[in-house]
Amino acid sequence: MPKIERTGEERQSWQPLRLFNLYRLFVAALFLALWRFGLAPQSLGHLSPGLFFITLLVYLGLGLIALVTARLRWPSFQLQANLLATGDVLAVTLLAHSSGGVTSGVEVLLIPAIGAAGLLLSELSALFAAAAASLLLLFDQIYLHLSGLQEQTAYTQIRLINDAAWQLMGHVSGAHLDALERLSPALFTLFRQWQSNPDALHRTLALPGQGLELRIRFTPLGLDRQATLIMLEDQAELAAQVQSAKLASLGRLAASIAHEIRNPLSAISHAAQLLRESPSLNAQDTRLVEIIRTQGARMDAIVDDVLRLSRKDPPRTRPLDLKIWLQTQASEVRTRLGEDGAELRLHLDDTNLVAICDEGHLAQIFWSLCENASRYGRRKSDGRLLLTFAAHRPPGAQQIRMDVIDQGSGVPPEVIAHLFEPFFTTSASGTGLGLYIASELCALNGGHLEYIPVPSGGSCFRCFLPAVRRSAASA
Repeated sequence: MPKIERTGEERQSWQPLRLFNLYRLFVAALFLALWRFGLAPQSLGHLSPGLFFITLLVYLGLGLIALVTARLRWPSFQLQANLLATGDVLAVTLLAHSSGGVTSGVEVLLIPAIGAAGLLLSELSALFAAAAASLLLLFDQIYLHLSGLQEQTAYTQIRLINDAAWQLMGHVSGAHLDALERLSPALFTLFRQWQSNPDALHRTLALPGQGLELRIRFTPLGLDRQATLIMLEDQAELAAQVQSAKLASLGRLAASIAHEIRNPLSAISHAAQLLRESPSLNAQDTRLVEIIRTQGARMDAIVDDVLRLSRKDPPRTRPLDLKIWLQTQASEVRTRLGEDGAELRLHLDDTNLVAICDEGHLAQIFWSLCENASRYGRRKSDGRLLLTFAAHRPPGAQQIRMDVIDQGSGVPPEVIAHLFEPFFTTSASGTGLGLYIASELCALNGGHLEYIPVPSGGSCFRCFLPAVRRSAASA
C-alpha cells in the first residue's frame, strides 16, 4: 500500500474538522443526558419529545461516524465538510422546532455551526449554509404560527410552569408532565370550557385531596392569541385578603362605637354605682340598680370584644411548631384551671406539625376555645372539666388540624348553625363574640374553624391551619 504524505495544508484542513466534530459530539451527548435525566429546561423538546429525542440520537450518531471518516480521510474533505454542515443545520432546526421554534433558544447553536462552515467550506458554500439555516428557521416559524402548534396542540403542551404551580397541583417540581391533561385532568377540563366560553372572568377548581380550592384565570397572550397564561390562586389567601379589608372597615366602625357608646356607658355605670350606695334604696330599687350594673358591664364587655377584633393588624405569620406550642399552652391551662379540677390530655402526631400562622392570633383562638369549654363543656355528672388537645396532619395535606375537645353535653343541633355568628349566645352573661372572633382570626390566618359533635358526648372545635411546605420545612 503506497504511503500517504500529509502536507501542512492538509493537516490544517483536517484538524479543524476533527475539533468541531468533538464539539458536535459534546453538544449532542450533553443535551441527550440533560433531557433524559430531567435536568434540562422544561421548554426543551416540549412540543415534540419524540422528534427531539430521535434528532439527538441521529446527531450523536453523525458525530461518531464523522470521527471514523475524518480519521480515514474518506470521502474527500470537501464532501465531508459539506455533509456535516448540512447535518448541523438540519439537526439544530429540528431541535428548535420540537422545542417551540425560535423562542426556545436552541437556534443559538446555529451560530457556531455557521461559523465552522465559514472556516471549513468555500465562500459560496458557507453563504449557502447560512442562507439555508435562515430560511429553514423562517419556514418553521411560519408553520408553527399558522398551525397554532406553538402554544397549543391536541395535548395542550405546557411551555413554562413555576414551582408554586407544581406545588398547588400536588406534583414534584420538575416532573416530566409536558401536557396540561397529564398535569391535572380537572384543570384541562376547565381550560376546554374556557375555550368554548371565554366570557367568564374566572373559574374555581376544588382539590379535595389537598384541602385546597383554587381560583383559575385564563388570559390569552400575543396578537394571535395562540398562547394562554393560566393563573392559579389559593382561595384561602384571597379570603384572607378580603378578611383584612373587612376588619379594616370594622375598625373604623369600632372607633365610632368607642366614642359614641363607651363614654355614655361609663356615665351610666358610674351613676348606677353611686345610686347603689344610697341608703334610701329599698329592696326592689336595689335589684333594679343591680340589673343596670350587670347589663352595663355586659355592654362594656361587648364593646371591648369589638374593639379587640378591630385592632387586629394583618397577621404576622411565621413557622410555628404546634408540638412545642401546644405543650406550653397545656402547662398554662393547668396553672389557670387546675384549681377547678381540670384534667388535660395531649394527642400529638409524630408527623411534621409546623404551621404558618400568627402566634398571637393562635393564642387568642386557643384561649377562646378553652374558656368556652370551661363555661359550657363540663361534665354534668361531677362538673369536672376534661379537655383534650390534639394536632394532626393527614398524609399529603397542606393543612394541620388542631382540636380542642371537651366531654360536656355538646351543642344542641338547632344551635350549631349559629355558633359562629356575632352576638349569638345562649348565656345571659355572654357577649356572643368569643367564637365569632376566634373564627374570624382563624380565617385571617388562611384557615377555618368548625364544630364537630363527639358521638360519645361532648364537643370538638377544630381549627385548620396552613402547614409549612415540605421544601420549606426541610430547609
